[in-house]
Amino acid sequence: MFETERHTKLPRLLDRDKPPSLASRRRYWRYVHRWRSYLFHQWRHDTLAASLEQETIQNVDDLLALVLLSEYCRRWRCIELPLISEVHQRLTHPTVAAIAAGIAAEVPDPFVAAVLNSGTFSGELLVPRCVVGSNWETRLKNATWLLYRDRSIPLSLFGDFYQLCVGNPVNTDLTEQEGKRTRRSRGMFYTPAPIVDYLVASTLAPVLDGRTPEEILQVRLLDPSCGCGAFLIASFRYILSRILRHPGLGHKSTCELSLTVLGDVLHGCDIDCGAVNWAIRLQLMAAWESLDALGDSCGIASNLMCPILQDTIRCGNFLEARASRNSRPSPASYDVVLGGPPFVRLECLHDTQEDKLRLYQQRFLTARHGQYDLYMLFIERALDLLREGGRIAFSVSNSFLRTDSGRMIRGYIAANACVEEIVELENPMLTAVQKCGAGRPNFAALGW
Repeated sequence: MFETERHTKLPRLLDRDKPPSLASRRRYWRYVHRWRSYLFHQWRHDTLAASLEQETIQNVDDLLALVLLSEYCRRWRCIELPLISEVHQRLTHPTVAAIAAGIAAEVPDPFVAAVLNSGTFSGELLVPRCVVGSNWETRLKNATWLLYRDRSIPLSLFGDFYQLCVGNPVNTDLTEQEGKRTRRSRGMFYTPAPIVDYLVASTLAPVLDGRTPEEILQVRLLDPSCGCGAFLIASFRYILSRILRHPGLGHKSTCELSLTVLGDVLHGCDIDCGAVNWAIRLQLMAAWESLDALGDSCGIASNLMCPILQDTIRCGNFLEARASRNSRPSPASYDVVLGGPPFVRLECLHDTQEDKLRLYQQRFLTARHGQYDLYMLFIERALDLLREGGRIAFSVSNSFLRTDSGRMIRGYIAANACVEEIVELENPMLTAVQKCGAGRPNFAALGW
């Protein structure tokens, strides 16, 4: 927990329980990666898969994701899902997507079925019998149980799994350094759970204070680089908890409120479509958790829920997006923009997004002179999308505070917002600088 003069105790939003030790988690992910490598090389014995390397890797990762999701469901609500090998035997065309649909068909819960039927699993290659023939599925479930034991499995586990898949190649043609270079080129460094909790609670508290449940449901929040949805999950839990403890709640069920928060209040986008797929799944799982914890039930069919989330959590470049006449919500209509924008230096952009540099120079004042980092453009764009009195809160590098390359974005912030709080984290030290203002958007940042 963070402790400052303003926040003596922050709620746990992303990870409800204290996580296992770092050493235990590292051992676990090394174990998972070894199974990724094993399944990949088993699959490569198939003659068709040998020429489809990337598709094979994606299918392997999706199989492992199904195992982790089924173990999560079992531990959270004692739902016993069939083994992948059992479903594989019953199918005449056993692709990963077909296996996911087969598992979903045996689950009565609409939220779980929505996660498994979300259309985000691989659906082309047939899964060879040699891949499902061993006991790797049971052993991986046992390893997950040993890691968490009496703790609940946090949703952030799946974000960690996705980072493992992106940053650790399983084929011998790529090195670990190249995998890390891929993450660096995307600016893919997910924000730790305590930082997510701090930004969400400290940003949303003044926005929601004094609002009725109906007014809270009119709030519009955007995470412009949502990744696997950590900020959206924490925001969902915080907003729903504020609504449910309001004395004037009315007759709406928890299910109705959850779907309204997911479908109307929370918006996200990311350039990584794989991460967006996970964000959609995890938002549904967060809603499922909330219903179970409060003893509510929901009979809404899964096919009514997924299109809503795919409409509000989209794959795309936040810096390129121009709102169309039919887009939702319209420009300058967000009350809150928060998240952890990507850290990508200009020299890296020359290597990975050279075709975008001219566009950035034309569209952003921050990109017209000297050096800059991609997160600076996110700040500029986010400020343009805020309503008057709205709030922006980002976890970013602290380089823009003192360097000459940050001069343009400092000036843009000063001209368009009132800086309310800047928190710098250096080792275990925590300092806060606060300035007050009214009328214009409020800006807050966490710097590393």
